[in-house]
Amino acid sequence: MKKIRILAALFLCACIVCVSLSGCASTLWAMKTNKITVPTGVYLYYLLNERSAIQSGDLGDSSITSSGTSSDPWSNKIDKKNAADWAAQKAQKETRELLATEALCAEKKITLTSDEKSTVSSQADNMISTYPIFNSNGIAKSSLERVLAYNTYLKDKLFQSYYGTNGSKAVSDNDLKNYYTNHFVQVKQIFFNIKDDSGNALTSAQQSDKEKKAKDIMGQVSSDRSNFDSLMNANTEDPGVKEYPSGYIFGQSESYVKEFKNAAFAMKVGDVRLVKSSLGYHVLYKVQLDASQFDSKKSDVLTDMKNSEFLKMLDNYKGISVNNSTIGRYKPQKLVTDESSSEATT
Repeated sequence: MKKIRILAALFLCACIVCVSLSGCASTLWAMKTNKITVPTGVYLYYLLNERSAIQSGDLGDSSITSSGTSSDPWSNKIDKKNAADWAAQKAQKETRELLATEALCAEKKITLTSDEKSTVSSQADNMISTYPIFNSNGIAKSSLERVLAYNTYLKDKLFQSYYGTNGSKAVSDNDLKNYYTNHFVQVKQIFFNIKDDSGNALTSAQQSDKEKKAKDIMGQVSSDRSNFDSLMNANTEDPGVKEYPSGYIFGQSESYVKEFKNAAFAMKVGDVRLVKSSLGYHVLYKVQLDASQFDSKKSDVLTDMKNSEFLKMLDNYKGISVNNSTIGRYKPQKLVTDESSSEATT
């Protein structure tokens, strides 16, 4: 559970799905400006991402309302929307942000270096060869390259062109330090996983055993904070403790599991708390924020401070046409587990 990030892309690679329309996808596009066209394969990549998140139940900050009558995750509401609508809308949002980034990078003459292009190409080749999901859905290497270029390089280059040291809206070190002090937290945890190595839920008996252990540890640290580190080192099932023995330092934009993050910001320094998430049981101990870690966290601070503004700019980018007839054909809840082959075309 390294840094407890809930990245849907991790689950995408574990699910093999088939889209029935992939055979005719070569004629389809998802979004475009007057100069740039995004193929359907990019939209499908994000739609599969969201499908995987719904199937696993790991939805980060999103709120899930169960229907109460079915175990089918597609019967739930996510952020007060039908699960399928939520997946489609989020995939469209991510596709739009990619296109807006590409358009703004073109306007600002921001490009990839030859080495960066080579890295993107190699990563796309590896994804195609490792995960049949892409070929079986007609998602071509070129679509994966668009996603990888955006996620790995273009988004950050564009962000830095606005808010970085030499950016048009550069943020001073003093402002960053103040933001770090007032908006970041530091939390240690002793974690008990309720899923196996494949991401499947443990049996009820096994989960009950984990709950009992968590409550026992919580009782011990509630009466004596000084033994938290020793108990953490001896009991936690979080591999991230090796890299972050002094605790996780983060702001509100960090992609941690919702219950963990909400508790961390609600607690006062010195508090301990037991919370349950979709991942397991977390015994949390909020400690004083380490000021000496500011330099190592500066990039995270800038992102936390300006990312909402940046994404709003991308979402409001004008001149994007959406091919609703194409997007409407793909129903995430109807994707099935299958490895039937299809020539990659998008």
